[in-house]
Amino acid sequence: MNCRDVLIQNLLDSGLNFSQIEHKTGITRKTVRRKINQGIIELYMAFDEYESRENEVMTFDWLYEEDVLDDVLRDAYYRDKAVLPKGDEGSERIGRYIKEKYGDIFGYLSSKQADVLVDSIYIKCNGCGEYCKITNFYRNSRSGYGLESKCKNCVNYRTTKYHKSWIVRNKEKFNSYQKKWQSKNRDKMIINQQRRWARKQYLPDNISDEDMQFIDVQFNNVCFLTGSNENIHYDHVIPLAIGHGGTTIGNVIPLRGDLNLSKNDNNIFEWFEVNRQRFKLSQERFDSLIVYLAAQNNLTPQEYREFYDWCFANPRTVDEIKRDQRHSLEIWSEATGRTFELPGWTKTYYMSEESGVVAK
Repeated sequence: MNCRDVLIQNLLDSGLNFSQIEHKTGITRKTVRRKINQGIIELYMAFDEYESRENEVMTFDWLYEEDVLDDVLRDAYYRDKAVLPKGDEGSERIGRYIKEKYGDIFGYLSSKQADVLVDSIYIKCNGCGEYCKITNFYRNSRSGYGLESKCKNCVNYRTTKYHKSWIVRNKEKFNSYQKKWQSKNRDKMIINQQRRWARKQYLPDNISDEDMQFIDVQFNNVCFLTGSNENIHYDHVIPLAIGHGGTTIGNVIPLRGDLNLSKNDNNIFEWFEVNRQRFKLSQERFDSLIVYLAAQNNLTPQEYREFYDWCFANPRTVDEIKRDQRHSLEIWSEATGRTFELPGWTKTYYMSEESGVVAK
């Protein structure tokens, strides 16, 4: 045993741990651990005099795993990127250790109060071979580190590919399942369809299940103009075709099918005047509708009429919407000098060519 080994032995005997020794002397933890494994240095623990002396010397194999994981955290903190070992016997050992002691790598980070480093830790995907963030892996309690061996993109691609091939092989069965689901989930189908139309125009599409339920309750599940509960459609009061409005709680109303087809992309005020006698529509019901729509948009009925007419007078193309993704209410407010609080539902997501969705 040389002088260095004697120094390490004395420091260990004094009660210092590996990290403290490294801090005081510069001798790394790996060096200390290696000397313990080689039998050059002995590491003892306190024991009760009544217990077997077999407990006198501890097995410190677990220090290897902790040291490797400490190095990972250090790289993640100082270099903003750390890679979990994978593909060899040592990595399997570390993976088992994490799974048994912490549940998964996220449990380990939580126990070390290092959750903020989660986006700086990477692991190699067995599918694409890329190094991906651990957040880009599904959890799997039976796998090393508690993660799937393939990243989410690879798993999703495989699932989608299998799903498509299954549909081709079982077309009749798939159609039967689809019809049953559609019959049981009519409201979800309507919401998805309405939102899809808005997305095609790059317009707001943030209507939710709760919003649709609110609309149904508000209008008693009937057409707002006739009181009929048969063949109900959901109409965009401000048509999506003119580049304004969107699929939002302030622009969707229940309307009888034939009336919806008749209104189409027309101005609802002008359409009502022309078709009031033809469909025997109620002026009182129509006025109540305008009051409701104005309230949903934080406007008075008169202001809502001005905003509505402005939308028709200033239609927008998809390219114009992409260049200015503000809500139509905000643009109208700026153009007319009106000041009012925008409704909460205007804070939505807009599509963008560059990144898919942009937060507003």
